[in-house]
Amino acid sequence: MGYRQIGIGKNGKRRYVFDLRVLGNRFRRLVTCPASAVVELYRRWEREIYDSNGSVIAKHKFFDIVKKYIEWITGKKTAEVVYRETSVLNQAVKFFGKKYLSEIKRHHIEEYLAHRRANPTSKHKSVLSAATINKIVASLSCFFNWCINREYITANPAQRLRTKEDNERVIHLTTEQIQELFTKAVGIMKRVVMLAIFTGMRDGSESCKLKWADVDLENGYISLWAHATKSKKRRTIPMPDDLLVYLRELRQLEPATEYVLSMNGMPMSYAQVLLRWNKLRAQLSFARQGDGSLLRLHDLRHVFAVLMRMRGAGLDVLKELLGHASMAMTLRYAHYQGDVGREKVKVLDGIITPPKAS
Repeated sequence: MGYRQIGIGKNGKRRYVFDLRVLGNRFRRLVTCPASAVVELYRRWEREIYDSNGSVIAKHKFFDIVKKYIEWITGKKTAEVVYRETSVLNQAVKFFGKKYLSEIKRHHIEEYLAHRRANPTSKHKSVLSAATINKIVASLSCFFNWCINREYITANPAQRLRTKEDNERVIHLTTEQIQELFTKAVGIMKRVVMLAIFTGMRDGSESCKLKWADVDLENGYISLWAHATKSKKRRTIPMPDDLLVYLRELRQLEPATEYVLSMNGMPMSYAQVLLRWNKLRAQLSFARQGDGSLLRLHDLRHVFAVLMRMRGAGLDVLKELLGHASMAMTLRYAHYQGDVGREKVKVLDGIITPPKAS
């Protein structure tokens, strides 16, 4: 259900078919319009269909169904996912109040996203990024699809609301800044920082789930299983000697623990790591970057990538180390060439007699 293009008219406008099913009835409509107008036209038509057919839909309070959904996902999804979806839905409950589930349409979700974008719950952000908004949309979509399967509603109002993400952020730290980071990172945060800067692992889905059984302390490799990676592909990461020596010493101190990032024998959650990261960041002289944004834990993954490029690593090697699904993601680091770039431009030396400075 939704809309799809079926052709192009003689005037250059595109032809679409709108398709929607409500309460067992199917509604279709052929539309000719510019590509830039199709989303707004579809949403307006969809709203008209819902408004004329919504009176017979059973009345369920939004917050009541949210409670049932959270109870259902607890134990079925990972603790990290449950935490994220519960947080998103609890914020939605505050926004929608006592609205009936069937009353919530696409334009309501758009209003909610605009509200969240302008009013982040974290004191460390002035506005939510497109990536964060898309995570909110994904959580809402999971909830509404669950509601459809249980026949509480007939359509997902959060469909087709993902926004284009700006994935061009790249952070580069100086040698002095990296040394300051290592000096001020103590306790569990020392190993968090070591893993991030020396392997480029993702802090939430990969580092927090890393088991000692997947760390080859003899040959110097870390194995990430497919279920623990964002791309859902197994990845092997070689370790530099500094990290290998550090982890060997750490293992001798903790021979019985299962997870590399653990406290009292239990694996650390991403929320626990972020809480400690915020405290560590407050001690750094470079906590706020040149563009005014705060240094994020995920930025240490960028630091790893830039360090590798500046020391001659090719983009194909970097793609494999970072676990990118496509080269397009890795190309953001293409302009970092380090000594390799310097060697290339040295072919220009000797073309002229260098003039004296004046």
